[in-house]
Amino acid sequence: QFQIPNSGAPLRLLYVGQIEEHKGILWLVEALRNFRGDFELRIAGGGAKLAHLRRITAGDSRYILRGPVALEQLPAYFAEADLTVVPSLALENCPGVILESFAAGTPVVASRVGGIPELVEEGKNGWLFAPGDVEDLRSRLSFCIQNHALLTEMRELSRRSVTGLDTGEYAARLLAMV
Repeated sequence: QFQIPNSGAPLRLLYVGQIEEHKGILWLVEALRNFRGDFELRIAGGGAKLAHLRRITAGDSRYILRGPVALEQLPAYFAEADLTVVPSLALENCPGVILESFAAGTPVVASRVGGIPELVEEGKNGWLFAPGDVEDLRSRLSFCIQNHALLTEMRELSRRSVTGLDTGEYAARLLAMV
């Protein structure tokens, strides 16, 4: 299960994905650089921009780079996060990281691009922000810091967001139609 965060603890953010420009991780790090809120961003993934990401986060203890991680480790990473951040700058259809986050009971804050708005319900299982809009993202994160207890309440709603999306359940529903 998950731990209820201590009040006054930093907002625990998680990014899981490719370390590439179009995924928005470099933009996210820059957007958070002068953010006044107390946060920690754990980053799991690999890619062509990993060395660059290591350089721009060096010496800043708010950023914890895990590099590529085994799939078995991801449930624990999601469970210990308050929010998963999906800062995509390119169109995304149905990012698996959002579904994985919801399955772990972790709300999401994500770019309002492609199919993402069909997955994220404002204030229920997460929040959306305009892609590339630093102030929009910061206002969402500030709200989350000020309303930290709400994130704990949202965990069950996040889990319910993936009800019926399990491959076995989906196949059973399709078979029931024939």
